[in-house]
Amino acid sequence: MSYKEELEKFNQLWDESFAQFEEKSKREEDLLNNRQSKEMEELYAYLEQKLPKQVKYSKKYLDLKNQEENLVKLQRFKEASSLKKQLDSMDKFDTEKFNKDKYDKIKSQSVKTANKHMSERAALRKKIEINYEITKKERQSKLEQLLLKYKNRKSELDNQQKQELLYIDNENLLKKSKISNFIKFP
Repeated sequence: MSYKEELEKFNQLWDESFAQFEEKSKREEDLLNNRQSKEMEELYAYLEQKLPKQVKYSKKYLDLKNQEENLVKLQRFKEASSLKKQLDSMDKFDTEKFNKDKYDKIKSQSVKTANKHMSERAALRKKIEINYEITKKERQSKLEQLLLKYKNRKSELDNQQKQELLYIDNENLLKKSKISNFIKFP
């Protein structure tokens, strides 16, 4: 195999190796993204199930509600109406507080999970980057070995050629000396 063919084969093998590395890295990222999406969906489903769905009213509200109902039974509508306005205001406050607390709990868990996911993605990217650098250095090392092999072979061939030229020169000198000796001594 010629040096050019060997170098082309080397480059082809490493190109394939890097392509496989990129495919594997993409698969790992996709798996992580899918797992994290599923985990986030499961978190929302869990929180939806775990967190209360109805407002938990304060004791004061419940007491006033009972008073209002008793006033209506006693047909004291004016006083009941006054309590109703107060109850509506309390209901609005309790509902807003309930929704805010629920939202804060969901947000807190979501942010915690999202931060964990960001750390996992960063760790995966770092792992991929380190493995890429290792693979790149390995390729460079193998390329240097291959080029050194070519350089050594070229040196061998150069030395062999020099030795052959020296041999030929020596043989020519020897022939010349024999001829000149022959001419001198007939």
